Amino acid sequence: MSYVNTKDVDQFRKDGYLILKGALLKNDLFEKYLNDIRKLCILAAHGCNEVSSRYDLGEMLAALFHIEPAAPKKIFDLLATPTKLISGMQLKTCEQLLSIATTLLQAELLGYPAASDYAMMFMPGMKKAGNSYQEQHQDFPHLLQSPKQLTFWIPLSKHTDGNGGISIYAGSHSMGLLPFKYNATNSHYEVHDLSVLKECVQVDWDLYDLIILDSLVVHGTIANMSETTARATQLFRYSDLTHPVAVTSGWTSTRPTGNFTTAKEMYKDKLVYEY
Repeated sequence: MSYVNTKDVDQFRKDGYLILKGALLKNDLFEKYLNDIRKLCILAAHGCNEVSSRYDLGEMLAALFHIEPAAPKKIFDLLATPTKLISGMQLKTCEQLLSIATTLLQAELLGYPAASDYAMMFMPGMKKAGNSYQEQHQDFPHLLQSPKQLTFWIPLSKHTDGNGGISIYAGSHSMGLLPFKYNATNSHYEVHDLSVLKECVQVDWDLYDLIILDSLVVHGTIANMSETTARATQLFRYSDLTHPVAVTSGWTSTRPTGNFTTAKEMYKDKLVYEY
């Protein structure tokens, strides 16, 4: 079964990203994953009705944060580097997502970097919750392994006014790896000079959508300014392991913990400064 058409592929190659509206509506594994995360919220809240009476994950996380501020971080740890839920592993390797990744990458040998799985949870009340957002960046320096790589940006909560999202510089992937600055505080690689890029667009998104990013397209997150709901997103990455850079580097990828190779070591000529 084909999940993307020729027009989709052409659009992705031109813009460096693709939005598939409602793509996960009929994916039972996605629904199972959502339900498992909801169960985690209820367990973390010790059955508190304020959490269990809600259904949208953004509302559940916001309620959980109110009564157990540390709990969302513990749930985040179960969803990231890598996902520790079996349903998450099943979703990541399901036929639909692998088919889309293979088609867009035209990959004969598909893999994923060590830090492939990630979750973003932005709690309500930016100042009150210590909420943050990600500056404009390219994903490849954070992950390495292969520059021919995709990020699947999967909303886990519904869109509401003010809860933010993602912004993208369409076509910026065609410029290759751009000079970056390294923020040592949060281990984040930010694009050094945005003036060389075209206009940034804010992406329309909602629950069950699938947003696919080229690892070299410049993008950033938009802060959650809502006082009542959280925003949750799951990220999965897929790489073409036959790309010359991947082969030459020995498929080196950034590991989430311990001693690991970093982009600032491999691409010293791109590092503008570190702070």
